[in-house]
Amino acid sequence: MENENNKPYSELSDHQLADLVKKGDDNAFEIIINRYKGLNSYLAHEYCIPEYDICDFTQEGLLGLLSACKTFNSTIGTTFKNYAAVCIKNRFVSIIRKSKSKSAIPKENIVSIDDSRFSDTNDFEFSDNNRSNPEELVVSKERLKEFLIQMKQSLSQREITVAYFYLKGLTYEEISQKTGISKKSVDNALQRVKKKLQE
Repeated sequence: MENENNKPYSELSDHQLADLVKKGDDNAFEIIINRYKGLNSYLAHEYCIPEYDICDFTQEGLLGLLSACKTFNSTIGTTFKNYAAVCIKNRFVSIIRKSKSKSAIPKENIVSIDDSRFSDTNDFEFSDNNRSNPEELVVSKERLKEFLIQMKQSLSQREITVAYFYLKGLTYEEISQKTGISKKSVDNALQRVKKKLQE
């Protein structure tokens, strides 16, 4: 596959590809993505914060890479690689700053790892079927105790708080209101909880 330079994309330099990206050439950007996949992944793992899944963070890095392509000037005295790294990092730093400004959970709503609420299975709701069957209710409470112990050992403070309200039957919207974090962050936290507990 060739372009206006009459060369295969793979033979073009980074700044030539960046120039093509500026003109809307998606094929050129695909080559850039492949060339910088490793760098983007490395930086994503280095900067990723608990509120984000690493895959989401990697996608954000691609936006930083796209920005690098659209703003790179070969006369500025630096390589495209160094410039791209700066743009990707800036993207991550911007996300982190924005997240920190919105992510503080009110102290009164934080559920501590050693919170007594986690040791009291009566604090959680059980189905009507279990209520009508004492034996099933006891089994359910025992399983819940084991589950709560596992949570304490595996999860972060935020994940525990979000999981606690989720187990209490609160919706994403209600958890968001309780914790002061976005519904997306609530969803990401619960996805991490499920993954950690499955492992």
